[in-house]
This record gives sequence, structure tokens and C-alpha cells, in this order.
Amino acid sequence: MSETETDKATQRLFLALPLDDPTRQGIQAFREANRHLQQPGFRWVAAENLHITVFFLGAVRVAEQATLGAVLAPVFAASTPLALRFEAFTVQPRRRPRMIWGRYHTDPAFTALANAAAGACAPFLLETQRHFPEPVPHITVARLKKPPPEPVGRALPALAVSRVELWRSASGPRGVVYTALAGWTLGPENPRSRG
Repeated sequence: MSETETDKATQRLFLALPLDDPTRQGIQAFREANRHLQQPGFRWVAAENLHITVFFLGAVRVAEQATLGAVLAPVFAASTPLALRFEAFTVQPRRRPRMIWGRYHTDPAFTALANAAAGACAPFLLETQRHFPEPVPHITVARLKKPPPEPVGRALPALAVSRVELWRSASGPRGVVYTALAGWTLGPENPRSRG
């Protein structure tokens, strides 16, 4: 029996931590202070796409999205809200810079959340994904093709996170568009709020 087109349809998905207003305002101030970085091959990440990635799933069958959500719900219910401390704005990776990050300190609760999410997502992955055992929480604020001058900026405020969301990544006429498909509260009071 062959799969139908509906069964084969996939979406590129990832788990994200949404940002609060003070963090978004801090990134906007960083952008304004670093207009000198703009050059050919440099682009700021659209404000609506800013987030911290928990785990990138890649292609997942659309038909399995509801089951994926049901598997993830208890993972997030068993997790605790996060309090991430900002480290610095950095150019990454150091040897061949392609991004500017708003980098946070590594955090045991974030690491546990990312590892638990990666394990829960494994049966749904159609492609092998790189997973770092101690991921660095970060916001990609810009993408670039050549090393920029050193960015300048003040620290972002600490980020309190009590929610994780499932986002879809799709190419559109104006670039990549991220759409939140579902969300969960971290901790035992975990009603699925969208999906």
C-alpha cells in the first residue's frame, strides 16, 4: 500500500523559547547601536523570528504533528521554568563568522529541557539532526557572509521563560517565515494552549 500525498507531506519544525518584551527592546537597541555593521551580505533577523531554539527537528510529517504534541506535553510538564542569564553579544562561529548571537550562559535546566525534548522528538525525525549535549542558549540576531566589525551593545536583561512553542519554518517571498503551531507551559500546570 502506497502512502498518500497527505501522508508524505512534511513541515520543517523546531522547538523555541519565545522572548519577552524587555529582551526584544534590548535587541532593538543593539540593532540601533550597530547600524555600522550593515554591509553587503549582512542582514538582521526579522523581529518576529527572534527566539531561542530548544531543538531543531527538521522535516516532520504533517500527519504526525498531533502525536508529536501529545508526546512532548509530559516532557514540558516535568520541566521547570527557566531563568537565563545573558552573557554577551558574540560573532559565531569564531573561525568563520556567519551569525551574531545574543548569547546566554549555559544553564542546567535549559540543558535538561533540550535533552529531554530531543529524546522525545527522536521517533518523529526524518533526518539526522545534530544535538549538542550542553547546548548554548542564544538568540541569532543577524546573519552575515563576512566578518563584521566588532559589535557593541549593552547586556540584555535576564530572561524568565515559562513557555515552549513548536514553530514551523517555511520559505516565503520575503524570506523565511516562522509560525507558532502549538505551545506549552513549563511545569505541572501544562494545558496545551494552541495546536
